[in-house]
Amino acid sequence: MQPSPALARHGHVFPAIGVRGQECRSAAEVITAYRPSRSRVDDSEWAAIGPMVRRVVSAVGYDSPATALLAMRSATGFAMWALTGDLPLEEERLFTPARVEQYAAVGMKGLSPRSRSTTRGALRRIGRAATSRAPWTAEAHVYRGHVLAPPYTPEEIVGYWEAAGTQATERRSRVLTTVLTLGLGAGLRSREMVWVTPSALGRHDGGLVTINLPDRVVPVRAALAPTLLDLIEDEPHRPVIGRVSAGARDPLERCRKGVELPARLPRLVVSRLRTTWAVDVLRSGLRLSEYLSIAGTTSAKTLEAMVPYIGVRDDEQVWHTAAGLG
Repeated sequence: MQPSPALARHGHVFPAIGVRGQECRSAAEVITAYRPSRSRVDDSEWAAIGPMVRRVVSAVGYDSPATALLAMRSATGFAMWALTGDLPLEEERLFTPARVEQYAAVGMKGLSPRSRSTTRGALRRIGRAATSRAPWTAEAHVYRGHVLAPPYTPEEIVGYWEAAGTQATERRSRVLTTVLTLGLGAGLRSREMVWVTPSALGRHDGGLVTINLPDRVVPVRAALAPTLLDLIEDEPHRPVIGRVSAGARDPLERCRKGVELPARLPRLVVSRLRTTWAVDVLRSGLRLSEYLSIAGTTSAKTLEAMVPYIGVRDDEQVWHTAAGLG
């Protein structure tokens, strides 16, 4: 099976990016090359904050050069705010939940709501990685005796797509590609993935693709719809995932047998793919009732556990929206 254009986009090696005239192909190169403009941070200021900024961003272990660059910019802005406010610049005292929230409230007023949410998320991730005593809570959230694992990171998702393109057989490549597509693209459960057939798909105006399940209709995320359509062309008369053992106790696990993942990646869990999809959908501004309908769930506890991953918009934007003005 030839990788589709959509699969190629998700499974490629990270592209090089330019940082101060230098071509950087790794996160480490970005961290070393980065230097903010002197109009924002002069030499003496960078000497005061630069070593710490590089140290805390390196602690995260980014793979993507672009994500590392975003983290460097976020940490630099945060450190400059602390420097001008005469706040302590030690990691354990600066990268705390309270300081990050204070910065989000008073130090990001010039940022757009989207940039503010992105920066806040980057700083929280840096804080968890770069400190050992700061009171960061664990990323997993407990509810009713269960644990909701956090969504997969962008770097982990890219790693899974890379693995899908390097399996030993076309069959295994197809299975992993299907699991990623149906999990990240439509939030399907394990038992739903194995029985999706071409006849269950709907094509609509504007490039919209839907999956018609027995209990609901799920729109496929636009970035993954081309991959799903490519899979259908390869197997027009069978389940999208390929041959399924109807008598197996766990048909999806039987399909996944033999699929190999690099040791650097966490275990691939369908429920965690579903959480990753759910967070993306909820960030898009969908109404709660609409999300519950397409997700096929009524669990408020699960939604509560997702709140930390969805992010908070600018207060004034929220107020205008709630008042019916935005």
